[in-house]
Amino acid sequence: MLIGNVLAAVATVFTAAIALLCTMVLTSLLFPARSARAAKEVEAHPWKCALTGLVLGGAFFLVGTVLFQIPNPVTRTLGVLVYLVFVLVACAGSGGLARLVASRIDARNSSEAPLWAVAVGAALVVGSSLLPVVGWALLAPLILVVSLGAGLRSGRKDRAPVPIVGAEAS
Repeated sequence: MLIGNVLAAVATVFTAAIALLCTMVLTSLLFPARSARAAKEVEAHPWKCALTGLVLGGAFFLVGTVLFQIPNPVTRTLGVLVYLVFVLVACAGSGGLARLVASRIDARNSSEAPLWAVAVGAALVVGSSLLPVVGWALLAPLILVVSLGAGLRSGRKDRAPVPIVGAEAS
């Protein structure tokens, strides 16, 4: 293996990590009610979120893969759309996970701005997934499954909205 291949792999991993971090912060800020519901779901029922993400994430992945393997352009497009829905729901859940970590950080140090707390929370979640063996093999798949489950469970409209972290009543 050449040094260029190693550098390309490292650059790809860190670029994906930065993109994921930015996506978590952006999702948390653009959809505050949905990410707050996802944070509440992860905090109240982490194992239900993990089980929901595992079962329905497996179904999303299976349906997307089957549709993508059919050589018809329409079904391949539908397969890609299924994958995109999978990613969007996981982004909503990961924004909630970043918001949950931010609320725990904000509880310790209330002098920081809410944006900074969410950014640090997202950095902690993404950074823990970059740990060599434990992060790649255990934490990253677990975070993906829990994020997907929280994103799916937060989509239900029968729940009351949760206040945004650090928001002051006017």
